[in-house]
Amino acid sequence: LSTHQNKGHLCSYCDATYKRIDHLQKHIELMHPDSNVIFEAKEKKVNPYAKTFLCNVCGKILKSSIAYENHTLRHQSKCPFPCDLCSETFPNRGARRKHEVKVHNILTKENGNTDGYHICEICGLEMFSDGAYYHHKDKHGDPYPCPHCGKLYGSRSLMQVHARRHTDERPYVCSQCNRNFKMKQELSAHMNIHKDVRPYPCPHCPKMCRKSSDLTHHIRTHTGEKPYVCDKCGRGFAQAGDMRKHRQLHF
Repeated sequence: LSTHQNKGHLCSYCDATYKRIDHLQKHIELMHPDSNVIFEAKEKKVNPYAKTFLCNVCGKILKSSIAYENHTLRHQSKCPFPCDLCSETFPNRGARRKHEVKVHNILTKENGNTDGYHICEICGLEMFSDGAYYHHKDKHGDPYPCPHCGKLYGSRSLMQVHARRHTDERPYVCSQCNRNFKMKQELSAHMNIHKDVRPYPCPHCPKMCRKSSDLTHHIRTHTGEKPYVCDKCGRGFAQAGDMRKHRQLHF
């Protein structure tokens, strides 16, 4: 068991963990100079194979140590990092810095350009390019949260695919008809229409279909299956659209 677990010194203000206590002290002095105490540390067992983290206050299960640390702050009234320009207080430097940039429009970069601007949620480091930000995040080993709902993903690409559910972004455009799609796989399937590719053969006749759903509908012409039933008269239909048109006759 000892080969799977190591003891580390956990920073009280972020999720950083160090094997040596003097390294943790230097981290706090550099990254958390606004802390109310000069130095504070606690020991925590770090299990790299742990999958979930249980909140002892409300019982909620979190998927990462970072999500757990941020969640537990909700049960505490302590927000030791006040904004110098308003009355807002924050649980860590990164959250306060984001507030300063977003609300008060404060930037340290001379030209004030916000393109590619990021703040590390863990240590508060400011970066001015997307590449530097994502490279830095990998050093912390933290997951990628959805900016809309907070759901965590293990890679940036998976998070981006999920985020499109919130924004309805469709970055993949058909070069033939300009139709947009959320996923590359959807565009590839759509292109078969323009190429007249028909990879789905009917087992009852020589007909070939472009999509599996088209094949399912076609096969019903052979089998007589009518899975869509009118709830008013009990009449069955092979296609959902036909059943909906029929139901309008009852009104």
